[in-house]
Amino acid sequence: MKFLATFTAAAAAIASVAGQAAETPCDKYTTALLKTNNATNQLTVLTLVVNTALIGNYPNPAGAPKNNVTGILNPGQVNGTGPMVNLLPYFDGTLKSTNVNGNAQSVNFLDGGGAAPLMSNMAAYANMTSSKQYMLITHLYEFFGVLLGCSAQNSSSPFKNYEGRTSMSEVHRFMNLNETEMNYFIQEVGASATSFGVTTEDATAIGGALNSMFNKRCLAPASIGGGANASQSICLATSCPVADPSSCAQTGQSYGNGTNGVEPASASTSTTGSGSSSGKDGASSMVVNVLGALSLGAAGLVAFSM
Repeated sequence: MKFLATFTAAAAAIASVAGQAAETPCDKYTTALLKTNNATNQLTVLTLVVNTALIGNYPNPAGAPKNNVTGILNPGQVNGTGPMVNLLPYFDGTLKSTNVNGNAQSVNFLDGGGAAPLMSNMAAYANMTSSKQYMLITHLYEFFGVLLGCSAQNSSSPFKNYEGRTSMSEVHRFMNLNETEMNYFIQEVGASATSFGVTTEDATAIGGALNSMFNKRCLAPASIGGGANASQSICLATSCPVADPSSCAQTGQSYGNGTNGVEPASASTSTTGSGSSSGKDGASSMVVNVLGALSLGAAGLVAFSM
């Protein structure tokens, strides 16, 4: 399924597939879940969907789940088969995989309370709004709000515009993510959406948009939320499929070959207080105490297949 490169066009394509050409997915499902479509309720819906995508099902006021969600921060498989995917080391500081001023650094993005505040429908604990966790997760709310066409999202509303970095290739430069890892991330976003009543058709369209915009190397530059065009490829491992047509020759922040097949190095001292094996494949020793109550949200869950 082909989608246009810009986020505005992608949201329109999603709405068209859903048979709701005059209504964006964000507006449609905010009304369905919370009756009144305003900025506060749109932010609530994005909070529920993003938090569930990250940690799996947890008790919430919307009455989900309609299906099980494993969660991006939990190990799982794509469609329940193939290699086990473990994305947690990219979040908890186990790996030197974060682009900090052009250098690969270890950053703990779970320093705002881990899973516990997410289960309370927050990005981080209320007294930790300066944490890396708060910054990352609020950016995810805003980012997906743009993608899903939240009509009340703006700089003066309770649901702010996306103000993160405009190049996803730049953000993910040192992660060396492969297609399986990307597919797992997209799968969990779709599973979270359907757990709140999003139709399979709409969730498939959303997943298709994420796949076409981020899951190939050398994608043509595109704009996030009206910002300048920039490289958006997140799948940067040499094994990732190459976009057709491709823009591998572009300069600047394209990172057409990511880190040229080099896996992220382990942090010499994990920010979680526990060491780990070398590389992302050895990170199964990641420490659960970073997430605190993460296991509560993941107990008994299985991967979702769309």
